[in-house]
Amino acid sequence: MKLSAFSRSLVVAITWLAVGLTAARAQTALPSAQVGVAYSYTVTTNPVAAAGTSYSATGLPTGLAIGQAPAPSTSGVISGTPTTAGTYTGAVSLTSNGVTNSFNYTLTVSGAAGTPAISSATTISATAGTAISAYTVTASNSPTSFNVGSLPAGLTLGGTTTVPTISGTPTTAGTYTASLSANNGSGTGSVTTLTINVAASAAAPVISSSLTFAASALNSPLTTSPNPGNYTITASNSPASFSATGLPVGLSLNTTTGVISGTPTVGGIYSVTLRATNNSGTGPAATLVMTLGSLPVINSAATASGNVGSAFSYTVSATNTPGGFTISGLPPGLSADTTSGAITGSPTSVGSFTLTATATNVVGTGPSSTI
Repeated sequence: MKLSAFSRSLVVAITWLAVGLTAARAQTALPSAQVGVAYSYTVTTNPVAAAGTSYSATGLPTGLAIGQAPAPSTSGVISGTPTTAGTYTGAVSLTSNGVTNSFNYTLTVSGAAGTPAISSATTISATAGTAISAYTVTASNSPTSFNVGSLPAGLTLGGTTTVPTISGTPTTAGTYTASLSANNGSGTGSVTTLTINVAASAAAPVISSSLTFAASALNSPLTTSPNPGNYTITASNSPASFSATGLPVGLSLNTTTGVISGTPTVGGIYSVTLRATNNSGTGPAATLVMTLGSLPVINSAATASGNVGSAFSYTVSATNTPGGFTISGLPPGLSADTTSGAITGSPTSVGSFTLTATATNVVGTGPSSTI
């Protein structure tokens, strides 16, 4: 029997006898294989093996097996994906009509080659509180997936399995590391360390929002007309949190967004201390003046009459819960209670007198009115 190998196909020269296959045999080197790469090798005979010829083999690498090629072919096929490198020896056997013929083989399986290596930059420079430009993880040798370790707070892994990206806004200064590796059909490449340097913000934040705010309607949310809406604290240098001390009853602060919201219930003028903080520290305080409620407006009758020597009574009134009054220009014999607004007494002089009155509440003094 003559043995020769070519084109990943073994041709076995045989002599067909009545009892089956017979031939001289020698060691044959099969085409090499590679770990992680699909392998297929066809064993044929010359002349063509009879139908029903079966094939078996000893010593094949893990991941490879021999079997009958699909009909109508009568060839044998060694196929599979080897998992372990090395040089393997064994025998391939062909059985026909009860007679078995074998030939010895050697098969070299090389180690995985072409595993992917990370090719993207291995450092990212960032500033706390500032969004980074998206960083794309790349690797050589056609990676099919990536492995990315833990990222610092504020950064996230996105993109796709084959084109992953790191993006976001880091929150805390420091030096962080994350492991990177990539996979393909040959296996997992070596691990690379990605270093993420997060610098502190350039400076502490400074309040930049308006420092005056007025809402005229009490017991109504700031977002309900005629109130102007919620108040939002803003600041420079990427603030991470806010504080507000001295808020009026019914209002509260979202320390992350800086929004002051709620329903004011007690009118007045309030001084609220605002601050903002980032990783560089807390910036200078700013004072927000919040005016809640409306000024009082005189709403009592604009005229009153009395008689000389007779008791007189008239009460000045006003809107928006006045706490006191000022009244000037009273005729002789009359006096005013500045708390209640009551004008009482007995006038002593005939004439027309013009009184000027104002009312005051927790918001301030309203416009003057004549009586």
